[in-house]
Amino acid sequence: MVEVYKHVPKELAQDIVHCGLKLSQYGTVTVEGKGGVSRYIPCYFNPKDEKELYGKEDYACIRITIPNNYCKVGNEFLRNDTNELINDLFEQSLMPVDQYLFGMYRKPVCLITRTVQAGEIALAGKHLDYPVIVDDAERLYLQNILTCRTEENEKWLDAVLYAYYCDLADKGYVVKIESPETGISVFINKDRQIVTLKIPSMEEVPF
Repeated sequence: MVEVYKHVPKELAQDIVHCGLKLSQYGTVTVEGKGGVSRYIPCYFNPKDEKELYGKEDYACIRITIPNNYCKVGNEFLRNDTNELINDLFEQSLMPVDQYLFGMYRKPVCLITRTVQAGEIALAGKHLDYPVIVDDAERLYLQNILTCRTEENEKWLDAVLYAYYCDLADKGYVVKIESPETGISVFINKDRQIVTLKIPSMEEVPF
């Protein structure tokens, strides 16, 4: 079983708890495949991930408990109605929920494949009745990148920070002083704060 969360209009919340969440009404995510168009109800591992509705007074949060085989996970960060190539990557990201590892996607969305029955829904309390598995999906995703890349190559973080501060220098926000002979780069902002970095050899830094 998987536990996920979704926000619904507050005035409809009790009816949804007692009558269910219809796929025909709340299946707002569609994916076109070889067998035709599939419709899904989008939900989240953490209510906070539904940022456009989280905390709004006129919406209530419901908790859904549903068997794994009725739920897929996709990278919602790639959903894009204006760029077909990026949206194709979203569709390719879909996988069974039991294959998903937390931190794999920047914004994981749980896609329920059928109508949710009344007994599978409960109102989530203001402070949540059950602890959520992931407190911040985006932060976990970025932390995973940071951890994995620095473990693979200790020079990776220097290279990333160097590129960032060089961009600030190009835009005039900081002053850059370099010593190629010693491989040292110094960046100074208007408040005289200093950041020191090693000049990276970019061919040594993997993706």
